[in-house]
Amino acid sequence: MTAMKRHIIALMLLAVIGAVSHQHPCRAANGISPEWVKAKSGELYSLFAKNDFAMDFALQRPSQKRLNVVLSIPAAFTTHDNRVDGVYVHSGKIYRQDSINKDLGGAIVIKNGECKMFATASGSLLTPSLLQSVQQSNGSLFQQFLIVANSRPASFKDKSKFQRRAILEFCDGRFGIVESTTPITFSTFIADLVCLGVRNALYLDMGAWDEGWYRNSGTGKVKVIGNDRSLTYRQSNWIIFRMKTGADKTPPNWNELAEVRLKR
Repeated sequence: MTAMKRHIIALMLLAVIGAVSHQHPCRAANGISPEWVKAKSGELYSLFAKNDFAMDFALQRPSQKRLNVVLSIPAAFTTHDNRVDGVYVHSGKIYRQDSINKDLGGAIVIKNGECKMFATASGSLLTPSLLQSVQQSNGSLFQQFLIVANSRPASFKDKSKFQRRAILEFCDGRFGIVESTTPITFSTFIADLVCLGVRNALYLDMGAWDEGWYRNSGTGKVKVIGNDRSLTYRQSNWIIFRMKTGADKTPPNWNELAEVRLKR
């Protein structure tokens, strides 16, 4: 695919994202609904644009009765003993600092409803000073695969097929969640994301742990997503989109990531 064709596809995708916020402003408060994007591979993806919602990292399953929550999906991997995989930070506390997963090359920091994804150099950049900085700012952090970094695709030898899902940062700075509709390989998923104009993408837990839900913006009803759902009871953590509060109006300070950006 030529650079011109990739550029056209990226513009079409960004137009779709913009339509979510501009076509239905009065319904945004009631929920969120997917837009559908067909990629180079022919795979159809559902895209949940973050728009003006706030993002949070949760360690308790969000109730579907929380009307301010519009989307909830599993985030970090869960270990065999039902704990969050790797080091993580939540609500002013660092967890499993001695259990950094060196096989997970990425991480995400979430503060004041916004997020930043970055490469960790096999976990070596998750230093005590960085973790403490996130902790002191009352932010959150967890480890995952960074499958696209600075518009460059990661390489995976795994050829298995699963439904795939990721947090996306587009080249214009907008964010969203995307998931495939059918089982596909990592290679297909990642190649499609790059062609769709994604700058950074962080993988999310799937397979038997894939159950999530969103509140439909048109009807207000909850729709369950994820094709397997067989180990939902073992999920240990979640990403949510919710309505913003007063605290979210303060732009987050990303100073703790300055060292990471210099070394990346």
